[in-house]
Amino acid sequence: MQRTAASSQAAWALLTEGVTSARLEAHRLRLLLTRALTLCEKSAKRDHLYEVAGDVIQAVPTRLDNLERDLDRTSYALSVLGSDHLRDVLPMTDRKVVDDATEHAKPFGGSGRARTSASRVADRFLRADRDPPLGWPGGPCHVIDRIRDHVRNPNLREELIDDVEFGDDLTNPEAAQVYGANLVERNVKSPLPFRIHERRLLIGPHAQYRMDLRGVTVPEVRAAIAAWAKDWANERSRKSPIARRWEESLAHGEGIRYTDRRSGLIVAFDLMGSDAIKVITVFWDGGVPPQPPGDGGCDE
Repeated sequence: MQRTAASSQAAWALLTEGVTSARLEAHRLRLLLTRALTLCEKSAKRDHLYEVAGDVIQAVPTRLDNLERDLDRTSYALSVLGSDHLRDVLPMTDRKVVDDATEHAKPFGGSGRARTSASRVADRFLRADRDPPLGWPGGPCHVIDRIRDHVRNPNLREELIDDVEFGDDLTNPEAAQVYGANLVERNVKSPLPFRIHERRLLIGPHAQYRMDLRGVTVPEVRAAIAAWAKDWANERSRKSPIARRWEESLAHGEGIRYTDRRSGLIVAFDLMGSDAIKVITVFWDGGVPPQPPGDGGCDE
């Protein structure tokens, strides 16, 4: 019996040491990530960086958050499992010192988990997005995960999951049940006409659903609209028919459908008043519709 207890204590100590080392490495990664994002934020090539690698920049902070959450969970479990062992090996005087010191102490971190500096920098760099990010990794199973996370009504939740599993499109009201309100980006930064660089970017629930389903990320949408704006500025300077057609479409509230030649992303959008661009829908040029997984296909 004593040998079994000793083996359990040794295993607990080994696991605790491993988790502690992993948490230290995660902290070092967090510091490096914060530095990298800060350099990106200050770089003269900032727009180019998120155009070519925005999905990666966006995903890394989220993945690191998940890693730290897993380590926190494991660390907490080990502290619970080993609390009796640690308490028993302390002399009575030391045990009283610890009990007195912790009786009225507040838990580390206060009432909630503090936001990391990397997360704050990432928010400034990438502006608005969901957690997990829109369109990453994308596909029907990504939409189903979103439904499970956000739809509280069990009957509606199962109905929407069935629709996605068998390839039926969600209606606009159904998408609103999953994604809620518009996702708002503070502005669109690029040399755009009509002071568009001061406009907010609004991504409605239907567009968010399409982005998740088709694997389209927020940086890719931002890059496509910036590409259109540059093309519009060039076409207007040449007084081309394309520029006149775009201006007429906007004047009549018909919106714009534009293909970003670099990424192959097609984005439909409209100008809303004087301070916003509303994304209507997005899809890939020549893209194949995502294959529905079938009943329970995302659970396998």
